Amino acid sequence: MGRLSVDSWSQETGAEGNVSSAASAKLAADATKATMDDPHERSNAKECIMRRTMNATAWALLGCVALCSPAQAATGDVELIQERYPNASIKIEREVTQDDEGNYVNHGYWKHLDENGTMLAEGQYVSNQRDGVWSRWYRGNESNLFRSAPFNQFKPPFVSTASFKAGELHGVWGIHDANQRIIMEVSFVEGDRHGPANFYNVDGAKLQEANYVNGLLDGEVLEYPRGAKQPSRSMFIKGRELAPKVDQEKNGRKKSEGVYLYAPLVAKTRDSWWDAKLAEYAPQGEDERHGKWITYYPNGQIQVEGEYEFDVPVGKFIWWYSNGQKAIQGSYVAGKEDGRWLWWHENGLKKTDGRYKNGVQVGHWMSWMPNGRVASSQDYPAVVEEGLSDIDEPPMIVITDEEGEPIEEEKSDVVTKEPKQVELEAKELDEPLMLHPQEASLPILNPLPRR
Repeated sequence: MGRLSVDSWSQETGAEGNVSSAASAKLAADATKATMDDPHERSNAKECIMRRTMNATAWALLGCVALCSPAQAATGDVELIQERYPNASIKIEREVTQDDEGNYVNHGYWKHLDENGTMLAEGQYVSNQRDGVWSRWYRGNESNLFRSAPFNQFKPPFVSTASFKAGELHGVWGIHDANQRIIMEVSFVEGDRHGPANFYNVDGAKLQEANYVNGLLDGEVLEYPRGAKQPSRSMFIKGRELAPKVDQEKNGRKKSEGVYLYAPLVAKTRDSWWDAKLAEYAPQGEDERHGKWITYYPNGQIQVEGEYEFDVPVGKFIWWYSNGQKAIQGSYVAGKEDGRWLWWHENGLKKTDGRYKNGVQVGHWMSWMPNGRVASSQDYPAVVEEGLSDIDEPPMIVITDEEGEPIEEEKSDVVTKEPKQVELEAKELDEPLMLHPQEASLPILNPLPRR
C-alpha cells in the first residue's frame, strides 16, 4: 500500500518519495503550531506532537510523506492535499482517498489556517463525513450569532467545539470565549437536539436551561433574568408549551380561563455548526385545551367548568345557570359521556337522572317537571357491546300527565349520542325534555377562544 504526496511536499523533501529529517521536524513543528495557536488545544499538544512526529517518521521509513492513522491506512491509499494562499502559506491541508467509484473524498485529518498560519478549524473525516471532535475558531464577525446576546457580552475570539458521527452533530456542541468562559452547551443525537441545552452569562451563571427530546423541547425550561431572585419557569411536552390563558372582553370582563397546550415549536432550520447558526423554531399546528377550563357568564357567574386532555373532555363537568344554580353534572371518558348524569331545573328540583356507557344511554332514566312530578320513565339496555353505536330496537319514551297516566306513546329515533327531543303538553313543563347533555339549554362544550 502506497501513500502519495502532492503540491510542494515533494519540493520540501528534495526528491519525491524521500523524506529528510528536516521534513519530519517540520511536520512536528506544524503539529505544535496547530495545537498551540489556541489555548483550548494546549492540553492536547503533547499528545498531538508525539502522534504526528511518530507517524511522520514511520512513513519516512516507507518512503512516503504525510500522516496517516492505522484506521485510515487500512482503507487504502491516502493522499495529503495542500491548498495555499498567494503568499505560499498553507490554507487547507487535508487527507483524501478514493471511494469505490474512484472519486476523491475527504478521509482523515483536515485543517484550515489563515494566511498567518493561525488555526481556523480542524477535525477528522471518515468517507467524506465529519466524524469525532471538530473545532473552529471565530474572530466574532463571521456570524450574527456572536453579535447577539449573550454572545456579544463575551470576549472574542470564540472557539466552537462539537462531536460528529457520520456527518451529523452527535454529542455536545460547546462555545467558549477567549477567556475560556463557557457560553453555551447543547446536546445532540444524530443531528437533532437531544438532552440538556444550557446558555450562560459572562459571570458563569446560567442564563437558560432546557431539555430536548428528538429535536423538541420537553420538560421544564428555566430562565434566569438578571436581578431576579427566582427563575421564570415554562413547561413543555413534546415541543408544546403548557401554559395558562385568560380570555377577556374589551371591557376587561373575564370570558374564560384555562390551560392550553400550544402548537408544537418545530425547527424551521437545523443547527449549523460550521456556520455558527442556531436552529430557528416556529409554531406548527393547532393549540389545544389541556387541563382545567372555566367559562363565565357576562355577569361573572361560572357557566361551565371541566377538564380537557388534548382538546378532548375528560372527567367531571358542571354547567350552571346564570343565577348560580347548578344545571348539569356528568363525566367524560375519552370524550364520551360515561357514568351518571344529572340535570336540574332552575328552581333547584331535579330534571333528569340517567347513566351513560361509552356515550350511549343505559339503564333506567327518569325525568321530572319543575313542580316535581314525574315526566318520564325509561329503561335502556344495560349492556352495550364494545363499539356499538346504535340500538336495534329504539326504546319507548313514556310521557305521563298530572295523574300519572300516559299522554302518548311513540318510539324515538334511533338512540345515538343525540336522542329525540319530545315536547310535553303538560303546562308545568315549558321547555323540551332533555335526555342528553347536548340538548341542554346551556352551551355544551362550547368552542373556547384560542390564542
